[in-house]
Amino acid sequence: IGALEKSIKIFNSFGKIKLALAGVALVFLIFCGLVIGIIQDYLAHEFSQFDSLTSLVVKLIFTQKWMYTMKLFGNLTSYKILIPFIILISIWIVFKGVDRFLEIRFMFLAILGGEVLQFVLRNIFRRMGPSGLSLMEAVKYTFPSKQALLAIVIYGFISFIIIRHSSRKWLGSAAVVMALAICFFAGLSPLFFQTEYPSDIFAGYVFGVVWLALNIILLEVYRILPKIK
Repeated sequence: IGALEKSIKIFNSFGKIKLALAGVALVFLIFCGLVIGIIQDYLAHEFSQFDSLTSLVVKLIFTQKWMYTMKLFGNLTSYKILIPFIILISIWIVFKGVDRFLEIRFMFLAILGGEVLQFVLRNIFRRMGPSGLSLMEAVKYTFPSKQALLAIVIYGFISFIIIRHSSRKWLGSAAVVMALAICFFAGLSPLFFQTEYPSDIFAGYVFGVVWLALNIILLEVYRILPKIK
């Protein structure tokens, strides 16, 4: 009887995991379609109207009173903030004791892979930033946005880990809300300071979600495989 109950629990847990994986896979496919659309629009130079309208809206809504807030959220994707935060999350994963090394490996794979991905994509598309940049900043390519892509990957993956292992629902909900707020303002900050185009930010979000979803899918697949064997 005990073995039967254990088998039922494993089956139920697999069912939930499969459902979650199906949802992540659907998001992955949808955003892959968006990636194709973004590349087509970029090649066809169809971002100008979107960039102009979005930039105008941002200027009208977010005045100079938002300067401190934008600087704060802009720094949340800097290494001086990310490195201590990632170390703390790694310690939390170790103490949780659930596939700890697998999750830590995939967390670093997602982050380092996201860093490589944005570098490669920027040098493929080679889009220069707005003309208001300084000479030093103008040599940097801005499509897709590094800040938006890394915010999605890093804070999205950490939120997933918290949801995956936290027994308190409010903690998972709070993690998602905070991650969404950070990603929103991290993308808004370059628009506020006119260092990137709105289409750069949008592309960063889309590429970031694709990379994040792919890493979550692979993590769960590698988590399931030993149990199946």
